[in-house]
Amino acid sequence: MTDPMVLIVDDEEIVRTALEQWLRLSGFATLTASSADEALVLLDESRPHVVLSDVRMPGLSGLDLMRIIKERSLSSEVILITGHGDVPMAVEAMRSGAFDFLQKPYVPEQLVTSLGRAAEQAKLKREVADLRRRLDGGDNELATRLIGASPAIQEVRRTVLELA
Repeated sequence: MTDPMVLIVDDEEIVRTALEQWLRLSGFATLTASSADEALVLLDESRPHVVLSDVRMPGLSGLDLMRIIKERSLSSEVILITGHGDVPMAVEAMRSGAFDFLQKPYVPEQLVTSLGRAAEQAKLKREVADLRRRLDGGDNELATRLIGASPAIQEVRRTVLELA
């Protein structure tokens, strides 16, 4: 199995480099971006499991980036980090769909644990999306195993997908 992919987004090069080295040593594959705009290009190309983004950056903020990711229904989870956080910002981030919100300075092991959980969540989302795609048509393995088009059979297929 391949290492979970993390996209690190921070406008400070030294922070990106330090995070990249720590995460690679911790078993993650990494990509880096110096802005949210650069991250959006990389998201389309690489489909990382987790986006780890600073909140305050020139241009689009980490919160803006997270909202775009959620609007596009990408399966990547988002963890936000900030040195300028406050409780209302954390609440807003979590309500908007952040997987986690960490304030600097954070414990590196805590970050790695959170990234691992977020990567697992992203993998599960992708598996569910793949199963739904199979159920809805195309290469529909369930259709070849559960023959029929009645509403009852369709409901059985949906139930099987949900349980899977």
